Amino acid sequence: EFNIEKLQLVEAEKRKIRQEYEKKEKQVEIRKK
Repeated sequence: EFNIEKLQLVEAEKRKIRQEYEKKEKQVEIRKK
């Protein structure tokens, strides 16, 4: 049970980081134009 909770936390963190990264990527794209 503990491992599953830990995995979910890790997945949530990865998702958050990915969203932040995508936001930055979009901002860079906008700047290029």
